[in-house]
Amino acid sequence: MDPVVIVGAGPTGLVLAIECVRRGLPIRLIDEKRGPSTHSKALAIHARSLELLEKTGVVSSFLEEGIRVEEIVLDCKGNEESLSFKKLDSPFPFVLFLPQSRTEELLLSYLQELGGEVEWEKSLLDIIDGKALVSTPSGEKKVLEASWIAGCDGGGSRVREAAKIPVKKSRYTQSFLLIDAVVDKGGDFDAPHLFFGSKGMGLTFPIDQEKLRLVFPQPQTSAEALTNEEIETLLQARGYPKKIQIKEVLWHSYFHHKRMLATTFQKENIFLLGDAAHLHSPLGGQGMNTSIQDAWNLAWKLALVAKGASPPTLLESYTEERLPIALALLKKTSLLTRVIFSLQKIAPSLLFRSLAFFLHSKKRRKKLTHVVSELAIHYPDSSITSEPKRNEDWNGPKPGERAPDVVLDNGKHFFSESITPKHLLLLFSDKHDFIKAIEEEYGEVMEVKVFQDQNFREKYAAGPDSLFLIRPDGYIGYRSQKVKIEEVISYLLKIFTPISQRRKS
Repeated sequence: MDPVVIVGAGPTGLVLAIECVRRGLPIRLIDEKRGPSTHSKALAIHARSLELLEKTGVVSSFLEEGIRVEEIVLDCKGNEESLSFKKLDSPFPFVLFLPQSRTEELLLSYLQELGGEVEWEKSLLDIIDGKALVSTPSGEKKVLEASWIAGCDGGGSRVREAAKIPVKKSRYTQSFLLIDAVVDKGGDFDAPHLFFGSKGMGLTFPIDQEKLRLVFPQPQTSAEALTNEEIETLLQARGYPKKIQIKEVLWHSYFHHKRMLATTFQKENIFLLGDAAHLHSPLGGQGMNTSIQDAWNLAWKLALVAKGASPPTLLESYTEERLPIALALLKKTSLLTRVIFSLQKIAPSLLFRSLAFFLHSKKRRKKLTHVVSELAIHYPDSSITSEPKRNEDWNGPKPGERAPDVVLDNGKHFFSESITPKHLLLLFSDKHDFIKAIEEEYGEVMEVKVFQDQNFREKYAAGPDSLFLIRPDGYIGYRSQKVKIEEVISYLLKIFTPISQRRKS
């Protein structure tokens, strides 16, 4: 088969490439740059992304190098509040901070271990009849045959432009001053700080043990870099609660962000992912994490269709599922940006008190941490999720929701014990007489596992006759409280092409 041509070798393109290669799909991963990025860029890797990176097989490398942050501290003139991630329903109850440059290096190294590679200094010129016209480092033009073309090439996406996919966009009037600096912290202050002073607010995030990212909402007044002393003065004026010394400024920039959403994420054999599909405010650190989920959502669907195990219509669910997520994220981050910028200058103390009041509620705190960590993402209206109507009064996790993790009776995590690139048919009894038939017809795309742990049954509100079908990306595709095999088969035929039918054709 022709390869999947992936344009852009940032985190989105690398994750998509890895997941395609793991599933046996040929790829051509091209990037116009000379090599991997050397800038820190995105720092935060949230719990949901770490869960997916565990499925990918690379999470241990990230955990070894990143800084684990269990809470974000809010401080206003000595008054503190915090947002803790310690109770997240995940094997990764924290935010991992790691420079994007290192994230890309780790992903690239893993891709190379799998036999993949990036073709640097190759630029997409156009898309003609579903094929990619590219320029090589020597200036030669070549046509790359493609089963599909994936645009992972950022906000100015050439893929999106070549595909003539319209966008809705606007520009934030506000700007952020970003500074990466080597600091003498006088102690271990690795927790991110959101602080409020008489002159507004600021944020700090750890890059590594010696470096911090400083973020200040403010208009650009000069293109010249601030001196170390001016940055220290700005930190104190904005209410930073610690005394630190700026030893060296590594990089600074004023960040004017755009809001953008493509009207569709697919056109014929062309797909848009990450910043090529959606751009939003950086508040919350959602951009790279959302992009990783884009890549995962698409990869397993491409693999099933490429192998003839699912009909091509399965690919339509990519836009159907991911575009509403991007739209909701854009709305939330836009609102948050407007509120922060409107209050942080004229009433920073009021902004702090409002946030502190919000965080006093355990229910609101839990909801916020699940939203920020992206554990709350779900696809309730997806056309490829289903359940019998008689399930209506069942309180177990629903189709379209992320399958919950469970600490099993042996002390291990369900997520770690069930890593597979296939769908997972989850049963709670080994007495079902249909197991062998399911494995014969769908074994290529599905694994059957039986869990009889009491913890598991309670978490899933499951009885011995219950059934869940969990997708490769960890979301529930189908469930039945009391399984009827004819209903299960009806759903499977909607998603998959059984082996016996493929043999006939």
